[in-house]
Amino acid sequence: MDTWIIHYEIASIVIVAIIILLFNTGHMVHTRSSRFFNKILYAVLAVGITDLLSVYGLSHIDVVSHNVNYMILMIYNLALLSTVYLYCEYVISITKDTKRYRYGKFPLLSIPLIIETVLMATSPLSHLLFYIDQTGEYRRGPAMPIHLVIMGLYAVFIAFQCVARSRYLTTLQRMALVMYAGVVITGVVVTQYYPQILLTAFIEALGALAVYMSMQGEYVDSDRMLGTFSAEALEKKVSNYTESGKSVRLLIVRIGDYERLNTLVGYEGSNEVLRNIAEFLIKLIPGRQVYHLNCLYFGCVIEGDMDDARRYAYAIEDRLKQSFKIEGYMSAISVPFGIAIVSCPNHVSSADEADALANILIKEPSIYDAEHIYEANDAVIRAYVRKQDVKAALIKAVRNGSFEVYYQPIIDLSNNAIYSAEALVRLFDEEYGDIYPDEFIPLAEELGVISQVTTCVLNRVCDYINSGKLTEKGISRMHVNLSATECIHGDSDGRLKAIIDAHGLTPANICFEVSESVAFGNDYPIADGINKLYEAGLNVVVDDYGTGYSNMSELVSLPIDIVKIDKSLLWMAMKDESAMVILKDIVQMINKLGRETLITGVEDEEQLNVVRDIGVRYAQGYCYLTPVPKEKFNEYLSNVNEFGWDPLEK
Repeated sequence: MDTWIIHYEIASIVIVAIIILLFNTGHMVHTRSSRFFNKILYAVLAVGITDLLSVYGLSHIDVVSHNVNYMILMIYNLALLSTVYLYCEYVISITKDTKRYRYGKFPLLSIPLIIETVLMATSPLSHLLFYIDQTGEYRRGPAMPIHLVIMGLYAVFIAFQCVARSRYLTTLQRMALVMYAGVVITGVVVTQYYPQILLTAFIEALGALAVYMSMQGEYVDSDRMLGTFSAEALEKKVSNYTESGKSVRLLIVRIGDYERLNTLVGYEGSNEVLRNIAEFLIKLIPGRQVYHLNCLYFGCVIEGDMDDARRYAYAIEDRLKQSFKIEGYMSAISVPFGIAIVSCPNHVSSADEADALANILIKEPSIYDAEHIYEANDAVIRAYVRKQDVKAALIKAVRNGSFEVYYQPIIDLSNNAIYSAEALVRLFDEEYGDIYPDEFIPLAEELGVISQVTTCVLNRVCDYINSGKLTEKGISRMHVNLSATECIHGDSDGRLKAIIDAHGLTPANICFEVSESVAFGNDYPIADGINKLYEAGLNVVVDDYGTGYSNMSELVSLPIDIVKIDKSLLWMAMKDESAMVILKDIVQMINKLGRETLITGVEDEEQLNVVRDIGVRYAQGYCYLTPVPKEKFNEYLSNVNEFGWDPLEK
């Protein structure tokens, strides 16, 4: 035994044991590729241990029997070849090249390993690969070059995959795997000339260490707090499925009312609930394919058909219907939730698309919801596709400033003249046709481009006023809609005021309309924003009054010029006497508060007569004119204000 140098093999055992400990106790989320790597580590450990045992056995043939030595050597050679084969499988898994090297579910690369195993198992009789002579010396058989060639070919295959499929690998992964291939080939050569140096397992351990270090990038793809994959990991996964054409199902689990949860159990308690949900999903979903997309969302990949997806969705539903016990909190906690089932790549081709489609499927989950599972169907997909199309058209319009502005007159009922007009934004796209505000304005809010839309409309309106065609017809004030986001800020950056000033106009020329749900919500920054608009000299109109939950005290407290009563109240009053009483009372109270009233949705003379009778000052609706482009509005304005035509004569 003194002729053998064993220090390298001892070092290899220590190195691999440390890697195994770190790998299996760390925060890394285990995948198909990492499971192959874990097997590699145990195979390398087996190489190191059996190499030492073989040296001891061959040096003590009086203690260790002939058959035991044969068994140890067989395990050593099989473990050695298995490490290289497993590295090949590892490379295939991380380069997403599984199909090419599979026949059904049978790995083609395992054929040389099977042949080698057969040769090894028969070696005690055939002496083809190795044998032990009568003196206890280890001898290579005539087929041993085949063993070395197979190992070399596996190493070359690893290097080839790193080059051919490099786009799937990080720089660290490429370096580690090429390094491994190089050290294997080097080790094969060195051991041929210096067989007394036990170097094989040490070389394998160095390769394993390099690969382990390269795998640290996978920490980025994991949520270390919950033990799940991250949203970035799902994006990569879906991209791979889309590229390969493999069909899978995605379960998007949305947890609702997180603010309530935080209020009840605090930040740590909320995290404990999320950890409980994550642990359940990880145990349930095959392959631990669970992704924490953000605070409220989990994503699960089901590599099966729709029936499989439904089965897992029902299991998740059954668990989430139950309560969660939180340490330090007396009562169990229930969480509202919704589960969306979508197909990839049939329905979506990215994680962002899956998230967007899930938002369409799952509204804000409520603990009172009876239904929790929503499947993507043709109607939902059409709505989703339409939403994506509108987003594309909206972004293009924002970049090109290609919004159109239509105008609908506001009639002063005291003199039957046009007092003002509401500027209404329109979007026409050559590919998608006419897109109306109720469709693209919410998306503009969602995408954060609503201020660009308002800027475009305000510039067009200011240009129109500045042209003199309105003032010469007796109009000096126009209504422009203002979003909730902009109302919160209250023109703190001075953008709205600057646009008005740049056109040589005064704030009195523009009146900003704010929806009642915005103006009278419980969000105090909104009220502050309205006050800031007023302090800047900008006028504010409350739009859609009567559709929310406002009260008179809020109406009194805010600096509002005109209250615009929603058309639904008028239409209801035309059919129901009780609703008529309510409408009259609202108008009277607003008038007594010193605010002017405006009713929208006046569609015929009968409604107009009612509006006049109950004391409304201004009217707007189709009975006068539908929203029209500037040219048609100019013509209508000339007829009414200049020639004194009745506004009803279009």
